[in-house]
Amino acid sequence: MIHHIRGSGGVVGVRSSKRPRPRSAAEQKPGTRLVDCHPGRSHYAKGMCKPCYMRARWDNPTFRAHAMSKRHTPEYMERARKAEADRRAANPVELREKRLASKRQRKAGWSPERAEMFLRLQGGKCAICSARSCARHMPIMTM
Repeated sequence: MIHHIRGSGGVVGVRSSKRPRPRSAAEQKPGTRLVDCHPGRSHYAKGMCKPCYMRARWDNPTFRAHAMSKRHTPEYMERARKAEADRRAANPVELREKRLASKRQRKAGWSPERAEMFLRLQGGKCAICSARSCARHMPIMTM
């Protein structure tokens, strides 16, 4: 089935919803294995594709009991919450700086060095509102 992708200027593209046809052994790349569960998907482990392997692993009662026993007990969850709260309380400034650096990198593609350079060029002030510590504009620091 063909789907037309519409934009403001009419049809901007065409997308097919057909799945890729299964590959035969002759079409397979050298050195790769065919899977038993879904022909055409790449091999992940034990003759299965990744979704089937993960499902089979989770359906194994031994694996499920081990995973559930460690992470989903109330004691573990409480201990994890307390450790996270202690870590945040121990160094809030460092965590804030890491969060802001990550946000700058994600939104504007800026490294910490580039952000520091722009902050120095702006005299330590926000370029938009001229405040010394601007929580609204400083994470992105547009110049």
